Formats: sequence, C-alpha cells, structure tokens
Amino acid sequence: MPDKGKGVPKNLLEFVDTYIVTSGKSYNLQVWNRIPNSDDPQIECEDGSVLEAKDARLILLRIDVESHIIRAIVGMSPQYIVANFGEFSKPTIKHQMIISGIQRKMVMGLPGGVLIKADTPTIREISTTHSVKPVKPFNQWPAGKGEVMAIEVIRDLVAVPLTGKVITSARTKNRGQALERLILEMLGYDVHETASLEGQYPDVKNQLLEIKIQDAPTVDFGKYTPTETLEVLPKFGVTTKDIRYMIVLMDKSTNCVQGIVLMPGGKLGDYFSHVDGVSGKCQRSIPMTFFDSYDGRAVFNP
Repeated sequence: MPDKGKGVPKNLLEFVDTYIVTSGKSYNLQVWNRIPNSDDPQIECEDGSVLEAKDARLILLRIDVESHIIRAIVGMSPQYIVANFGEFSKPTIKHQMIISGIQRKMVMGLPGGVLIKADTPTIREISTTHSVKPVKPFNQWPAGKGEVMAIEVIRDLVAVPLTGKVITSARTKNRGQALERLILEMLGYDVHETASLEGQYPDVKNQLLEIKIQDAPTVDFGKYTPTETLEVLPKFGVTTKDIRYMIVLMDKSTNCVQGIVLMPGGKLGDYFSHVDGVSGKCQRSIPMTFFDSYDGRAVFNP
C-alpha cells in the first residue's frame, strides 16, 4: 500500500469507493490521493498480483435531497469515466488542518463564540485600529498604511455578528460563496453578483484575509499553507504566517454558524493540529442528466 494507506479505496475487500450525488446541474467527482485512471500500484497481494489505481470501482448513489430516497446507483470504472466524460483533472494539492469536536466546543464557549489572536507586528505596521471604508475592490492588494483593518475591527464588524446566522445555500461550493459575499458586505465592500469570488489567495486581498468554512474535522488550505513561510505581499513583507485566517465553524445539518476562529496563519498551529504532508485530489465533472437517466436502476458501466 502507499504510505499511510493514502489513496487506497476505503472498502479494501471489494476495492470500492462510494460517493453521494445530490443536486445541481452536474456532479463534481473528487478522487483523493491517487490518479484514478493510472497504473499506480495500490495493493500488492501475497501471490504477487497487484491492484492498480485503474482497478478501483467507484459507486455513486444518486439521492433525492427532499425525500432522502436513493434514486439510482451507478457503478463506474475510471476507464469508463474517462471514455464518456473526459480525463480527470491534474491533482490539486491541498494542505490540511484538524479542528476536533472538543476544540469546536471550546471556541463556541468563548465570549461571542470567537477565538481571536492579535495581528502580527508586520500587519500592525500597516493597519488601523479604526474601521475603514474600503477604497479599493476587495480583490486588489492594499496600497498603503491605514488601508487594512486591524483584526479586532474585523472581529467587531464580522465575526461577532456572524455567529448564529444561517447560510442558506445547501451545496458546499455555493454556500462558501454565499458566506464570502456576506462577509465582504459586512466589511463594507460593494459586491456585485457577477464579482468573481474564486481563484485568489487570500480571498479578501484588500484586507489580507483568508476565509474558510469548517463543517467537518478537516480544514483544507489548498496550495498555500500557514505552516510554511511563503511571501505573499513583498511590498510590506507579508507572508502566509501574517495573513489573517477566518475559519467559520458551521453546523452541517442546520448551516448555522456556531463559532469563528480569527487569527494570523502562524498562530493556528498553537491551537489546532496540522496534518503532516499534503493531500491531492483529481476531479471530473459528470452531468446530472446522466444520473437522472438511470432513475430506479442499479447499473455498472452502463
């Protein structure tokens, strides 16, 4: 097996991974820590035979989100997926951190449900202790001193009033965008519906603020990790350890914000556990009409 079993299907006996398909126009299939349609060895058996990544079977269960009934079960091989829907994406590298249930309760029990730690000296040099009216779009770097709110201001404007709110979108990706848009509005930005909320680090460049939703023990950092000192804004000497992280602790069943962690990236390791090494995922979009065409059936490589 690969180190620590990474990438090996969870059901080893049948060499199967399972996935839940809910709503939307397409389903984004994510395979972690292996390249699905590859010859990479996964298990070497005692008789000398080898199970490779391409041998794994993927079983996708189409669920009706209102009735909670399984509408269809579609099993597919990686080769079938590539032949019918195209190649998987190149692996996207992710660094991760764990916030345990005990730690969540600790944060929720703090005043206002907010765990906050002071800005680094680098940020204090360019920030103001007063609320500021943003003078640039949220996706542009700050140009000078006084353009960046102190972390205590972000706490008062966003973190405290956000705790207890319900973020309505059911899909994780849309919910994240809805939360990000709400936070931008609370910070004072004029955010149009067409504004792109993806593909930048940090999420709010103008305030050197990265936003994360946590509704499971794992927090994904993506390409950038606060465990490594990477230069982000050379003009002011800002690194990944200076960037302010707002981690929104959300109840997955109610979409209610239960608490917020707000601190420089370099301080996160003092309170939570970073996962050793990195994880990567390969993705492939599959139209929802494909699953709809098999309503009431269980099929394999149809």
